[in-house]
Amino acid sequence: MQTILSNIRFDGGGVTLVTGCAIGALPHVIYWGRRLGANVAVEELIRLDLQQGGPGGADVAIGASLAMEPGLGLLGPNGFGAHREGRDWASKFDVGKVVVGDNATTIKCADTRTKLGLEYVIKMDPATGVLTIGSTITNYGDTPLDVNEMATAFLPIPQTMTDIIGFTGRWAGEFQRERLARFAGGYIRENRRGRTSHDSFPAIILCDGATRENAGVAYGLTLAWSGNHRIRVDTLNDGRVFASLGALLLPGEIRLAPGESYASPDIVAGYSGQGLAALSRQFHAHVRTQILRPSTRAKPRPVHYNTWEAVWFDHDVTKLKDLATRAAALGVERFVLDDGWFGGRRHDRAGLGDWVVS
Repeated sequence: MQTILSNIRFDGGGVTLVTGCAIGALPHVIYWGRRLGANVAVEELIRLDLQQGGPGGADVAIGASLAMEPGLGLLGPNGFGAHREGRDWASKFDVGKVVVGDNATTIKCADTRTKLGLEYVIKMDPATGVLTIGSTITNYGDTPLDVNEMATAFLPIPQTMTDIIGFTGRWAGEFQRERLARFAGGYIRENRRGRTSHDSFPAIILCDGATRENAGVAYGLTLAWSGNHRIRVDTLNDGRVFASLGALLLPGEIRLAPGESYASPDIVAGYSGQGLAALSRQFHAHVRTQILRPSTRAKPRPVHYNTWEAVWFDHDVTKLKDLATRAAALGVERFVLDDGWFGGRRHDRAGLGDWVVS
């Protein structure tokens, strides 16, 4: 990672991220994708991203930001919404300070008019290129602040990513893929169960039409969060594409007293130029090396045997002892009693919730 004027460049694995963070300007992503050569100038990246105006459009180009706050004036989605009794709702955040550390960069923003602070912490795994972004809003005003919406971040996606892969499912049929062509407007998936559910896994993949398991470009984003969430993919009328993820906040759920803060769940995101399988391997490697504790990574995993398909609900002691003896002879180290070990649980319409050992 290196500091280049008012931009921060992150390099990891085969990935490069360049953020714009000039003091007094909007925090935003300039580039995210295949790793760039060391001699690529940020000015050229900015020039490639210029939009040509047209009839009926804004007289002045309106740039995007990580927050997509309402004070931007961008006629598109908002990623942040807050107010004080109906006032101070049109926030606009400007960069005030950038702190570059060994493993993370912190971009501190503020809106002095609405008395709010917004801080981003951005990390990139040097081995895999997996990106982690977190954001925190702070109320510096004298009165309470109601936060209605706060996406962790809006990340630009190349327009060539024409396909969206979402995930749905049900009990015993989780992680079902739904692949569809990206369209003008907004693609939204929400979870309102209060916990991670079978039908709404908090992740999204954007890819081109030719992307398959072992070939093609793909961007994967997931939210490190097990509660209510909202996932969006927005295609603006000028062609720009953004993906955003964040906790889904219910009315009155987040009210900040003066001086209080709210931290959004982290977005964990990856880029692959070698298909969906390579994207999966990046996330797996990141979890093993950066998220799991060293003690957990080094801990041997015992070989275990699960009784379900062998006995179903029929937990007969003699049968179970015989199974355990035969499993141990094969080298099994842990014997797991599945559904049926408790109370009157002898079929799937009785005994559920009775946690008394049979």
